[in-house]
Amino acid sequence: MYKGKFLDEGESLNSDRFEDETERHPKQKQQPSSSGSLGFASDLASRFRGDQRTSDYSERRRLESWVYGLGCCVCCLVLLVVILLATLLSRSDDSGGGSGSVIDNNSNSNSTNVGGATPVPSPAPTPIPTGPPFTYFPTDTRPTLPPGATPQPTDTDTRGHTTFVKNLVMYNAIIGASPDGGTAVQTDGTPQRHAYVWLQDEDELGLNRRNLEEHGGRGLRLEDWQLVQRYTAAVFYFSTNVDETWTSTAKTNWLSITQTECEWEGVSCDGQYRITGLEFQDSGIGGTLPREMVNLEHLVILGIDNTGGIHGKLSGGIPAEFANLTSLSIFHLQGNDFTEPLPDHLFENWYEINTINLNSNTLPGSIPSSVDALESCTDLDLSHNRLTNEIPPQISGMENVGILKLNNNELTGQIREEDFQHLVKCRTLLLGFNSFTGAVPSFTAMPLLSNVDLTYLPEVSGSILNATCDLINGNAGTYSVDCDKVTCFCCSNCS
Repeated sequence: MYKGKFLDEGESLNSDRFEDETERHPKQKQQPSSSGSLGFASDLASRFRGDQRTSDYSERRRLESWVYGLGCCVCCLVLLVVILLATLLSRSDDSGGGSGSVIDNNSNSNSTNVGGATPVPSPAPTPIPTGPPFTYFPTDTRPTLPPGATPQPTDTDTRGHTTFVKNLVMYNAIIGASPDGGTAVQTDGTPQRHAYVWLQDEDELGLNRRNLEEHGGRGLRLEDWQLVQRYTAAVFYFSTNVDETWTSTAKTNWLSITQTECEWEGVSCDGQYRITGLEFQDSGIGGTLPREMVNLEHLVILGIDNTGGIHGKLSGGIPAEFANLTSLSIFHLQGNDFTEPLPDHLFENWYEINTINLNSNTLPGSIPSSVDALESCTDLDLSHNRLTNEIPPQISGMENVGILKLNNNELTGQIREEDFQHLVKCRTLLLGFNSFTGAVPSFTAMPLLSNVDLTYLPEVSGSILNATCDLINGNAGTYSVDCDKVTCFCCSNCS
């Protein structure tokens, strides 16, 4: 009888193998059993046991293969999750160290970074653009923050209170043009804060809505210089109308959300909607002049005359930043109550100025030494103030001045002839009602001189030269002096 063989690992039961074995061992060929059917049954049982062992082994192999495949899938999933997390962390680092809060141009919502850090803005640098007044297709240009400026990136502060900044692009443009780097804008209750909130919350949508209608629904965003100009005009209003002193006429159209600032009362603009003039006559313009007015770089005329006004007058002083209003041609502030002296460098960049009238402003202090920069000025009136000290020698640099009024002040020192000998175009020279001392000058180096006033100068004495009288008479003019102290045969007016 053939004794069954167990299969080695990897082998399978097949008839060919069985036949090969019987052929190689003929002595083991199956012989009829002496016991008949019992031998045959024993042989079948042996074969069944072999088949059973083979079946168990196959099942075990299939189970091991399934477990191995499942393990591979789990490993792949874990690896994929690790790669995704690494990618997200990398992107977060590239966007600014995990801070990702940005206020959109027209959105009040915040974006929160992956790490949950306090949102901090990352404004992209862009210079304040210049160009035509309106851009109908917005760009992504954003201004650069000036040194020391602090942006307000979120709608809520650390205490959970709502902040005033809702438009980061607008905010950056405004503080980028602020003389103090945005400090006044960030301070509650200031004219600058009022102007910004008005521009952001009330004005921009109204103005944009109007232009959307006028231009067929095309998108509109004001250029940065337009935002700054409109903001500056609003600051002027809030700064000079603190006590509601403006007359009803002066207020016409001011802060209108459907009209450009060029349509506001007293404002004039050029063809590119740039403000070139601010002119008010007895309009109750009070409060103080804001430093932000320096942003009106195309301003040609600034005229605020409160001489006959009964409502309001300007106080404080003339900001030093006004020295950079280089386009000025006429600077007329009259009838105000200033308490601060003129900045010494106020005139140093006014190369195009033609007329300066600061009459009756109660100005204290000295005449600025930068007066020599006024080479193009033809009319300088500093009369009826409280100016003290001597006339600065730099006044000799005003070679084109035709009218010079320094009367009714508290000026001291001598009237030095050398300070006036280069004023060859001067026709009118008024020096009376001061505290000058010494001898009266001759003024013979001023060929066009026709009107001279040296009255009420109790410490000035001497004689008017005949050459001076001939000069005045030749120009059909008048010479006024204190006749009890000054000898003058041509003087028609004596005090």
